[in-house]
Amino acid sequence: MRDKIAIGQGDPMANVEMKMTVIFPNGEVGAVPKDLLDDSIRGKRIIAFLRSSGWVQIDRDPTRKTQRPSTISEGMNGDTDTPNHQDS
Repeated sequence: MRDKIAIGQGDPMANVEMKMTVIFPNGEVGAVPKDLLDDSIRGKRIIAFLRSSGWVQIDRDPTRKTQRPSTISEGMNGDTDTPNHQDS
């Protein structure tokens, strides 16, 4: 028997594990938990993953781990509108 959640009680998504569609090195398509995606990339356990914009190939396409790091004069999102940045 299923438990019913009354409206306004609890978050129905609280126990839902978000998964990312991936391609493993053997070519098999599968899914990994979203919070393990970075580890899967670093560990070379996947060769591609699916974003809303399409497939990302780890060795070819930029991922947030392979983009240039931000500098002190740049904000966390790479913007240059921080107080330490002076325009020419």
